[in-house]
Amino acid sequence: MYRSFLSLFLLCILAVSLTACAPATPPGYFNSYLLQEGSDESGQNRLETLTPSFFLQEPSKSYNPIGTPRVRLHADGTEEVYVDGSRGAVYAAIQNFQITDTVYQNFIYRIHFEKVPFLPGDYHLTAGKNVGLLVIFTVNDKDEIVLITTVHTCGCYLAFIATDKLKKSAFPRDWPEKRQIVFGKNLPAILEGASMDDGRRLVFLIEKGSHRVIDVSLQPVAKLQAYHNRQTMDIFPMEKLWHLAHEDGEVSFFEKEGIRKGLVRNSSKPLERLFMSWWAFDWYIGEDKALGDKNETGTVFYTSLKFWRRAESDMGDFPRFLRYWGWNL
Repeated sequence: MYRSFLSLFLLCILAVSLTACAPATPPGYFNSYLLQEGSDESGQNRLETLTPSFFLQEPSKSYNPIGTPRVRLHADGTEEVYVDGSRGAVYAAIQNFQITDTVYQNFIYRIHFEKVPFLPGDYHLTAGKNVGLLVIFTVNDKDEIVLITTVHTCGCYLAFIATDKLKKSAFPRDWPEKRQIVFGKNLPAILEGASMDDGRRLVFLIEKGSHRVIDVSLQPVAKLQAYHNRQTMDIFPMEKLWHLAHEDGEVSFFEKEGIRKGLVRNSSKPLERLFMSWWAFDWYIGEDKALGDKNETGTVFYTSLKFWRRAESDMGDFPRFLRYWGWNL
């Protein structure tokens, strides 16, 4: 018995020693994504300063890493838009808007993945190709981050996270003080200490397969750079998604004409179409799309399944969108 106890004690000491030497990677997460230094092609350094970082589960699966939208040409001359998971990219833009006498800025970041899978043991209602995620930081006229918005580029799984810089009168009624449940995921309700540039980054934990945001935190850049499994990603202007280059020219990531104008090319959501389109009155429900003025993009980026509330919940009109969801900025 004594020998068993001694063996167990030595094993525990060895485990603690190995853990102390191991990189401090969050359990269950295998890749972290941090912006490549000096990669900002947008010409706006503030976009680069605020770019979020991401932790992703199971990067060995081709559909889990953050990718870069590209074009491949087939022998018959047709163009196929796809997401290449071998290199991460984030597409960014700044949007100005005004509510009463206050001017705000949205720092908008968009990432894409190869697909949401439909495989035995790993299938989702949102299964489909060329899927994406938007992260939006709303900054007030004092350069304070007041609100964080995340949503998939199909308009689903919308989540808001306020910061301690947001005035109390701006919150929706009965907003929780600490955590919230958003479509089954436990997220912060209010995040303290979010800043424009204090040596830390907002980090988003992304679930395998579904690409759902499952937590948000603030971490020092130096700590993020120390992860042995760190991946770098490039940052490009959002406009570049409309001009993907290939050997014979360029093609848009989005459809530019016809009934699918504004939707991501080669994108489809067969399960959502089967189970939801008939009661949501949208044949293209769940398909990923461009974010912006519907008169320019050709599509409404609605975030409510109530078909009579599509205009009010359209993120393309951000002040109206905020009012619809109860925010009084």
